[in-house]
Amino acid sequence: MCDSELDLECEEYIASSKKTVLNMMSSQTLMNGPVYLRYNRMLASLYLQLGKDYEAIFHLSESHAVTLRNSALKMSIVNKDEQKNSNNLPRSLWSRDYFSFCSLKFQNGPAELRDQLKILPSEWTLVQLTFEYDEHETSFKTSDTKMLPLHVTRLPCGKMLSKKRMPVTVTVPEMDNSNAADGCTSILEQVHQCIRDNHTAGASVQEKRSKRANADQRLKQIVGEVITSWLKEWSCLLIGRLMDSRLEQSIVNEVDRLMQNYKRSDENVMDVEKVRNILYQIVDCCAHSSESYISSAVEYCVGNKSMSSSFIESILNFKKTHTTALMRAARHPVLLILDDRLECIPWEMTSVLLKHPVSRVPSLHFACALFEKHRDKIVNGVMLVDETKSGFYIINPDKDLVSTEKSVNDFIKKRKLEWLGVAGQKPSHQEVIRSLHENKVFLYCGHGNGCHILNFNDLEKTHLTVIPMLFGCSSASKKRIGEGGLPELWGVSDQYLLAGSPCFFGMLWSVFNTPTNVLTLAFLNMCLPGTPINVNEVIGQEVIDEYTKQEPELLRALRPTKSAIERFMNAAAFIARGIPVAFRYTTTQLIKDLKEWEFSPSKLLRFPLDPIEQNFVRRNVKTAVFSRVDPTPLNNPRLISFSENVITNILNMHVDVTKTKEFVEFIAGNNVLKSSVPIAHRYGGHQFGYWAMQLGDGRAILLGEYINRAGAIIVSDDLVMRDLLYDGHPIMEKTSVVLRIAQSWFRFGSFEILAKTNETNILRDLVNFIIKEHYPDINPDNEDKVVELFSHICRLTTDLLIHWQTIGFVHGVLNTDNMSVLGITIDYGPFGFMEEFDPLYKSNESDHDRRYCYTKQVEIVMWNLMKLLQALTPLLTETQSSQAFKILETEAKNLYPKLNESFSQKLGLKNRHDELIELLFEMMEGTRTDFTMLFRQMSETPMEQLRQPKTCNWAVHKLATHSNYQKFYKEYSEKLESDGVTDEERMNKMRKRNPRYVLRNWMAQEAIEIADKNDDFTEVNRLLRVLSKPFEEQAEAEERGYAQPPPNWSKRLKLSCSS
Repeated sequence: MCDSELDLECEEYIASSKKTVLNMMSSQTLMNGPVYLRYNRMLASLYLQLGKDYEAIFHLSESHAVTLRNSALKMSIVNKDEQKNSNNLPRSLWSRDYFSFCSLKFQNGPAELRDQLKILPSEWTLVQLTFEYDEHETSFKTSDTKMLPLHVTRLPCGKMLSKKRMPVTVTVPEMDNSNAADGCTSILEQVHQCIRDNHTAGASVQEKRSKRANADQRLKQIVGEVITSWLKEWSCLLIGRLMDSRLEQSIVNEVDRLMQNYKRSDENVMDVEKVRNILYQIVDCCAHSSESYISSAVEYCVGNKSMSSSFIESILNFKKTHTTALMRAARHPVLLILDDRLECIPWEMTSVLLKHPVSRVPSLHFACALFEKHRDKIVNGVMLVDETKSGFYIINPDKDLVSTEKSVNDFIKKRKLEWLGVAGQKPSHQEVIRSLHENKVFLYCGHGNGCHILNFNDLEKTHLTVIPMLFGCSSASKKRIGEGGLPELWGVSDQYLLAGSPCFFGMLWSVFNTPTNVLTLAFLNMCLPGTPINVNEVIGQEVIDEYTKQEPELLRALRPTKSAIERFMNAAAFIARGIPVAFRYTTTQLIKDLKEWEFSPSKLLRFPLDPIEQNFVRRNVKTAVFSRVDPTPLNNPRLISFSENVITNILNMHVDVTKTKEFVEFIAGNNVLKSSVPIAHRYGGHQFGYWAMQLGDGRAILLGEYINRAGAIIVSDDLVMRDLLYDGHPIMEKTSVVLRIAQSWFRFGSFEILAKTNETNILRDLVNFIIKEHYPDINPDNEDKVVELFSHICRLTTDLLIHWQTIGFVHGVLNTDNMSVLGITIDYGPFGFMEEFDPLYKSNESDHDRRYCYTKQVEIVMWNLMKLLQALTPLLTETQSSQAFKILETEAKNLYPKLNESFSQKLGLKNRHDELIELLFEMMEGTRTDFTMLFRQMSETPMEQLRQPKTCNWAVHKLATHSNYQKFYKEYSEKLESDGVTDEERMNKMRKRNPRYVLRNWMAQEAIEIADKNDDFTEVNRLLRVLSKPFEEQAEAEERGYAQPPPNWSKRLKLSCSS
């Protein structure tokens, strides 16, 4: 039979099938789900044979979630007397437009598809995975593990939908299972087996652990095989849109350049615009694709061998120059529409989707309906949720998850969530339904999906806008409904979406208690507004990177949250369904009048206050911790910069307050609020190794009690003296005042002055206060509480030191009076970030003997801790003193191994490699390589390119001038291999640990000079913006050269204690 005859036969079969479907539509409002599904998949196959992709894509989209679509359609047909449910709450109602089975729409398929996609946000990309029509399958018999060829369909949305960006579909052959393990015949069967083994029961503890470990490793392997053995080159269709418009445009330009030379060789070759669209994806995903994948995809599209070779060469060249940018680029959300059989695969963990926001939606119809329902709150493709204080929780309703109840309760209290809920008991069905209707967030921490405490038939009939977060086993899983093998899955998440919830979070399969607790707290801590807490303290172990930034977009928060979990299966289980959502603070909750901003000085004023109130000259103060001091008024103060995050999320104040004269006058010290008692703290300290006797806050005045740190900057017309080059020629500059916020301003010297003057009772009171306020895990009645306190301070201080050393931070004035009892960075005067690597680098020109240089910070911190121990000695017995000294010795012994471990992690390694770090330091010192940019550029450079550093960026190139570079490269490669770290993993790890920007002296000086000329503080505020996200590449920072070699003139800049 010739092609024309086959085409004619296809056309006749299409007409006959469509007639059958239209007859069904004319006789019934709702469709038989299995039958409608089969007809549409058959029509899609026929249209693909005819080369009519648009028609085929329409029918593929029609085949998804038919039964669920019927349910939504039923909910749109409600009488007026049924506007409320049995609990007298408003019902969830849907418009018929997106769900109805309309004959006109069915006949005008491509136009209907375009109309649906056009209404969606341009930021979204829908990716639809549909198995091919199976002629052997019936409407009542199906297999969850049968593999078929797969239609991978990419649907651009909104303004992206154009001739150059149109829906495309590619059919991927059935996966070859010849290498399947354990007798499994399909990748789906293997996934189901992993899930069963992970939840194995009835075996010994050792057997369970072994099975779970094997299942964990096998599932991770399977997810890799989804890309490497199945989708292969067509995994490029899964990736989301780039957020960087310039990078996106460079891809468009590259493809347009290629298409100028494209000529369709014959009628059997792909349509020109389809070629263009697929080439966009090949180029966009080239950083994730091997050369063979790129070649195979291009040859499939282009056909002509000579032209294909030219295209492949061009794309590989593009890959060489853009891999780093593409690998670290942020992307817009992907909404996955999955064939029922593919629901079990954790697609979110595949290499192309792993770092980016991904959610699952039942079908294109539901994506449109959810968008329409919530469109008033959707901005740039993300639904914004303001009322985050409106939350409801149910924790451990079955009373057998005691550790979960404790940790989540502790988190809610410490995070200061103003949510209602119950813990350790079952609420009534009516209470749960009403709470779901009235709140914006629902947190469930218990067994399963909570179906035993909730009537889900009532749930889907209740109007909801709540975001359910169900941290129970299989809470997001779907199961077959009814009997007879009906080919559509159903889950609790569907009922929440039917009720109107925009997004749903839960678990695909059974998970374990402890990692789920970690996942729960890490996720909430990261995405909720307000000040994050140290979740490790709640959990009781170091499991989460405390430096992970907040992420209000919930889909983006999924990936870093999962990284806190060791086992792959536990992390992979956590998924989202629905549309993208983000939390934001409601401005109506913020203070809008400075008069409402009150301090509570009672805690600090419990300590003895200096009776003399005239404090304008230096004098000795006895038997007091604070002195009453009024700030010196400034002439014409002006607010020039502030941290909006601190103003709103910590001080709970609307940013508009910062524009008021009252606010500026207060933080400048010109006026004092009624509730504020300005005080100066009396302390002592060892400065440059010598006891300096009584010190204290002179220029620094405590205004009140808040938690966390950052602040604002005030300038005035008053002048101060500054010796810019430290050459004996000072100049007059305008005064600036910095408002700083910290958890505490008590320092080692706070104890030292009291010990030196034998004020033991006050010393004891101060220790008790710090334990109560800042170390609640220390039992105040424990006889060894002071030893415990010293142990905590030692650990926190050495951890802080390790962070300093690994980012090249030099404090400059590392006196005991500048060391916090909380292990945080305070009173950093002439600090600096080391530029050219020099172990003897000092940031303080007053440090003539280099006591506080980079390499000596380690021993100085230990010396300072010894001075702290001596100050606490009056409160210790001889035995306790000995215990405390041993603690200090242990910290000192472990410090260098910890440092090398941290530097190894800076290189993306898993294990500590002392010799490699020593070799690297030797090379860095020998070449004076830039400390910050060397590590950052290594994180942006593939190992293959590092091997030939002539093409590398400037810092790596400088290191490569050392004679030992090839030796270092060889050893580094071997260590990565022995640690089992892939190049992609290395680069990802390094980017998280190595900032691209630090505050260099030349950057600060330029900002000062620009500000001083015309009161122009744009550069100051630019620095604030950039340095608040030091790990993210930012266009304005690149334009200003913040990641370029420092200018030569900057080497003349010097800072001192009086700078």
